[in-house]
This record gives sequence, structure tokens and C-alpha cells, in this order.
Amino acid sequence: MKHCTLSIIIPMYNVKQHLSACIASVTEQRLPFPFEIIMVDDGSPDDSLEVAQILAKQDPRIRVISQENKGLGGARNTGITHAVGKYILFLDADDRLVLQDFSFLEKAEGSQIIQLASENINPDGGFVSHYSPPTVWHLKGRDFWLLYPVMPSACNKIYLRKFLIDNSLFFKEHLLSEDIEFNTRAFFHAQAVSSYNLIIQQFVQTPNSITRSGNLQSRKKLYSDLCKIATMLIQYRNKNADGKTDFLYFNKIVSDLGMGLLNMGIKIGIETSDINQMKQYLIEKGIPLYSQKYDNVGKNIFKRILQLPYSIEMLKIVLHR
Repeated sequence: MKHCTLSIIIPMYNVKQHLSACIASVTEQRLPFPFEIIMVDDGSPDDSLEVAQILAKQDPRIRVISQENKGLGGARNTGITHAVGKYILFLDADDRLVLQDFSFLEKAEGSQIIQLASENINPDGGFVSHYSPPTVWHLKGRDFWLLYPVMPSACNKIYLRKFLIDNSLFFKEHLLSEDIEFNTRAFFHAQAVSSYNLIIQQFVQTPNSITRSGNLQSRKKLYSDLCKIATMLIQYRNKNADGKTDFLYFNKIVSDLGMGLLNMGIKIGIETSDINQMKQYLIEKGIPLYSQKYDNVGKNIFKRILQLPYSIEMLKIVLHR
């Protein structure tokens, strides 16, 4: 496809039961411009590839790519490198695209990232929660994150493909919650971020997803990866930050991540010594865990408790599950 406005990238891994509904949420609507759908089979052991190939035969706008497993981030990277659209939108296979007339693209022309609203629904379609961003046009990414609450997901945003390629903005492979790490770098480099309170996606809250799984092994993997992300972002800050605003930007994000990380470690029973070690590491690296004002009220309460003697031991008795 030579002329394409939007590339919609859909990674696939054990999602054959969701693919038809996901694709229908795109193809049954009429977008007012040429678009493509790139379905990336990430070494899925189920029949996702076969289902995708059937769907591709029914619609010439669908391309199917197959690769060895690289995780969600690696599948998205493959989509980025094969995309030809001016803009890129990521859609998880178990989610739904809520299509609008996309008239906001005209007003957002020149933006490198466009953030939109989203809502969480249960598998039956019932409303769970929503994220409503402010309406802002062409603000620097660092300033935007410092001024407004940001949903770190990559799926409620539209990215200028040239911006991603020019700044080597790709996802880390085999890393859970990779969106936090990716968007921290993306917003740092973005000179023009726009935000519009219009729902673009519905996120289906499936109970067996990795990030929502009650499986202790999965939760410990998530905890471990979040520790890695905090370390990566501190290293990226130290290498790239230049001036007060840059440090405020990184410190706000890592503080928020770190406070959530410590809370998670307590809840899933990570060794107290390991939690204390992570807390001390963040403080030593200049992360203002205790002085940061958080958008989440619960985190502001948690940070005050965390400063008390033996707080982690006490919190484990109350929160461990």
C-alpha cells in the first residue's frame, strides 16, 4: 500500500478466540482514509496464525507477519518496521477499536504523539472504568507529563511513524509493562504532544492476562520486570537529562513507578530485604519517593506510611495476599 494514513499493529499470541472480533472492530467501520492492519504472529502455539491468514484473505488491507517469539514489545517492533502509514496505532488482539471520524488528526497535524481517551470493559462488555485526558494541542512531551496525569499504555495513543523511526523508539523485548519504559522515552523526545478526550479503544479486562493474573509466578515476573524498568529509566535519565525540567520529568515517572513497585512487592510477599534494597536504590539515585506529590491519593498515603519504622513489615501483615 503506497499511500496509507494509519497502520494498525496487532500482535498475536494465544489469542485466536479474540481475533475475529478485534478485526471486525476495525473493518466494519469506515475510516475516511487509507489504512492497513498488520497482524504479527509472535510464535503463537495456538491457531492464531491460521485465523489471521483466513481474515487476510477476506480483506486486502490486512497483512500477516510471522516470527519467533519476542514478546509483545518485539511483535510491536516488527509491526513498526513493516508499517507504511503516516501514523501508527497499537491494538491488542483482545481489545476493541472504537472508531470515530478521526477529524482530530487535522487539528493535531504536526503532533508526534496524540493521546486519546479509553475505557476498560469486562469480557461481557460491561463498563469497568475509563481514562479521560485533557484536550491540549502541541505541547512538549516532558511538559505534558509534568502537568497532566498520563496513562502509560501505548494503545490509547497514535504515534507519528517518522518520529518513532528517527528517534529509534522501539519496545524492549520480553519485558512486561514495557509501555512505561517506551512512553517515558517517547514523551521525552516529543516536541509536540496533543491530547483529545475522545475514546479510541476499549480494553477488555480478561482475568487470565499476564499483568492481571493471580498466578504468583506471573506476578513475581512482573515485579522483577518493573524493577528492571526503574533501573533502565534512571540510567536513561543520567545519560540524557539536561536541566531541571528533564530531571523533574524522569523523577516524577520513576517515583510513581517506584511507589507502585514497593506496594506490589509487599502484596505478593517479596522478601523484606529485597524491597528495602530497591527502596534504598531509588533514594540513592535521587528519586524523590517521599517528596513527590502523586496523582493517586492512595500513593500519597502509602508514602507517608512507608517512612515509619518497620513499615514494610507492618504493611506485609495488612496487605500480603
